[in-house]
Amino acid sequence: MTSSNALQLEANGNAEDKYGMTPVCRAVKSGNKDLVLAYIEQGLDMNYQNSVDGVTAFIRACNTQNVDMVQFLIDHVDKLDVNLTDGRGYSALHYSCQYGYNEIVHLLLQRTKPIIKLDTIEKGLSILKDSVLKELIDAYKAQNSNTSELLEILAQGPVSLELLRYANDRSDDSSYFTDNMFLWACKSDANVDTVTWLLNEHDQFKSRINTCVDSDGRTALMIAV
Repeated sequence: MTSSNALQLEANGNAEDKYGMTPVCRAVKSGNKDLVLAYIEQGLDMNYQNSVDGVTAFIRACNTQNVDMVQFLIDHVDKLDVNLTDGRGYSALHYSCQYGYNEIVHLLLQRTKPIIKLDTIEKGLSILKDSVLKELIDAYKAQNSNTSELLEILAQGPVSLELLRYANDRSDDSSYFTDNMFLWACKSDANVDTVTWLLNEHDQFKSRINTCVDSDGRTALMIAV
């Protein structure tokens, strides 16, 4: 790489313009590894959150779908905090799931220790590959014991029945299958396989088809209609 002495470094790599963009974030966005490394060697705080929207250099790398830069930051930044959130409360992983960046999500799960939230998984349901969603499910379950809430999110779809069954590793425990799980599954034709499975495999829903209601008093049939 180019010597840092030959690079034109700003005096403060975290100095913000009126939009909150910093020199180091511009370097990250453009994929300039030499310049980013020079800032790192300078001792720049790479976990800095700008005052406009709270974005960090790492969030910027993930947002721009620059897999090489994400890998570079993981490899070179000491004490990189991948769980920092911006002003909207979204982390680098959240954005990667929301935009369907499969390779970056896989990289984050394999190389870092991101906090997995249900809304993060929910953002990726319709856009991430099943293989990556399985990694997210595994990571979430390693951090959380409430499988019911996870199954409720997955039942909303659109996900494959195979993925839902993958998340349910204790099919003999009916306590995991809540009314919300069944009712939410009825909100979309894309979930017909899930609804069929729940009715056939779990009698609690078939026997309560007219009494299982949501907070507004709607039955599964009413929701489907």
